[in-house]
Amino acid sequence: MPMGSLGKVYAIYDSPFWREDGLSGKAMGLQGATVQTTFDSSPEDGSFGAIIGFLEADEMRRLDTASEEEIQSLVLKDYVNFFGPRAREVKEWVIQRWDNEEYSRGGHFAVSPPNTMTRFGSALAQPVGRLFFAGTEASPYWAGFMDGAVRAGEMAADAVLDHETGTVVSRL
Repeated sequence: MPMGSLGKVYAIYDSPFWREDGLSGKAMGLQGATVQTTFDSSPEDGSFGAIIGFLEADEMRRLDTASEEEIQSLVLKDYVNFFGPRAREVKEWVIQRWDNEEYSRGGHFAVSPPNTMTRFGSALAQPVGRLFFAGTEASPYWAGFMDGAVRAGEMAADAVLDHETGTVVSRL
């Protein structure tokens, strides 16, 4: 189950200027956009502005070998389109390309062929003898995210306790 192709780009600004314009900082790119989704990642006090944009699937794979400057240029075009000309005033960029990381090779979660998880997904959390499994894909909620990983870890720990003590512990 390979990981999905995913990257994040943060643009840091002096302030969350989009709030002054009544915008939330959320946007969705359509065909032709490099950025598929954005969110306002600024602190609530507005001490600086931060927009996070996600690079996904084919767009991320296309950018795996691009320079940071090329990515910044493409993302900036989208941000100006989404939030107006003030989006050009980026003070700092942070680019994360999980596809290029040796150990994660992508994100948010593993990708499997159709019907694999619906038919066999529950096996990810089934123990084999005294060997118990935990991982974000084994979580019934928020699979692929840290929340799911924590839930899966807690469920596996409970299953170990159940196995060792004969006491049923259930946590969802």
